[in-house]
Formats: sequence, structure tokens, C-alpha cells
Amino acid sequence: MRNLLFLLCFLATTAHAADAVDRAIADLEQCTTVEDAVCQAAPGRIAVWGSEAVPRLMKVFAELPAAGQILAVGALGRIDEPAATQALVQLGGAKSSSVRAVVLETLGGRSGAQVEKVLIAGLTAKEPTVRAAAAESLGKSNSLRDLKRVIPALARVCADTSEQVAVSAVESLGLIGDPRAVPSLLGALRSPRSSVRRAALFSARMIRDPRVISPLIELLLDVDASTVADAAHALSHLTQRQFGADYKVWKNWWVEVGGKLPEGPEP
Repeated sequence: MRNLLFLLCFLATTAHAADAVDRAIADLEQCTTVEDAVCQAAPGRIAVWGSEAVPRLMKVFAELPAAGQILAVGALGRIDEPAATQALVQLGGAKSSSVRAVVLETLGGRSGAQVEKVLIAGLTAKEPTVRAAAAESLGKSNSLRDLKRVIPALARVCADTSEQVAVSAVESLGLIGDPRAVPSLLGALRSPRSSVRRAALFSARMIRDPRVISPLIELLLDVDASTVADAAHALSHLTQRQFGADYKVWKNWWVEVGGKLPEGPEP
């Protein structure tokens, strides 16, 4: 009797879940904008059912309007289960660049060989928004990444023709915080684009490596005032010295200490 009751309850719950998911999906089918209040509520209504919702959502995904697809990706992003990760990996090849970019952004909080493969592939997409999303996501959950693959992949786009992509790649290398990223950061510190130089300054602060000090000192002569200020702050952070933006003082001090960083806290 108990087993029968359990089975009946299970079937009733499953039927209720399927019905609830289908109703939310029906709302997504009518979405022409992600700003609609009913549409915005749909991802949460779907995600609450966890992995049970994934196959039903994927079955109709291709037929959803663009706004509905973006919101469906949001629903998958709220489901922290392998089935949802696998679905997002599958959607990493979506034809719509806007949908694909959202998928790659959503994969940023997830790990695994398949996730990395999709993100690294995204770095070669023709659309800058997709490349930028991939670069940004590779800097997340970095403790779970295969850095032997990720760092070289990001390094290849640090000088991307798209400023947004280059900045995202450089900042992700900083978030990863691995010394193997330093050669790429040195190149970015010499970039003709001030936004890329400033991104490299941010990343240099995250990796306490003596190889970045001389380039940082040279940036005290930069024509961009914000870059000069950032370089001074980065130098103070890395060396625990307070010489402001005085180029000569920093230059002389670095010679005096023999190009070696003093003992100090990790960034």
C-alpha cells in the first residue's frame, strides 16, 4: 500500500511539474521582448522544477522567438544540475549571435571539458559580442579551468580587433591570476588602446610578478591621465611603496632594489 501511495504521489507531482513547465513555456512562445513582466517571470517558474524541466524546454527551444530563447537560457542558467549544463553546451552553437552570447555568458559559472571547449571555440566567432562573452566567461570559475588550454586561448585574443574582446581577455587573465599570463599582459600594457592598457593594469595587480614593474613605471609617462593614475596605484599595490606618479623616483628605486619585489602580501 505504501509503495502504491508513493507511486501515485510521484506520478501526480510529475504531472504537475510537466503542466507547470508547459504553461511557462507557453508564455515564452509569446515573448517578443525580454522586458515583458510575464516573460521575465517564466524562467523562475521553469527553473524551480530543476532537471525535470530541461528536456521539455529543449524540445521547443528552436521554435521559440528570440526573446523567448534568451529567457529560456536564463532558466537553464538557474538550474544548477548536469542536465542544464549539457543543454547549455548544446546551445553553444546557436545560430543567433545574441542567443549564443547569452549562452556563453551563462556558462561562465560552470566547469568541465565540454564547457571549456565551447567557450574556447567562442573566441573565434566572427561576432565580437560572442568573442567577448567567451573571453569574459573563461575568467570565471578559474580554479576549475584547465589553464594549460585556457591561458593560451585568451592570450590569442588580447590584441583582438574588437576593443571589447581584448579588454575582456586581458581582464580574465588577471582574474585567473597565473604567472603564465604575464607575457600576454606585458603586450597588453603596450597596447595603443588606453582601455586595453588599463585592463592590463588591473590584471597586473592580480599577479604579483616583477616582470610587470618596469612596464608599469613606463606607463607613468602615458598621455592618458587615467592610465597614469592606475599605473601609480598598481605600483603602490604591488610594491607597498608610496611614490605617487613620480617617474624618476620609481625608476631609481627599482634600480636600487635590483629589480626584485620586496616581501609583501599577495594581491
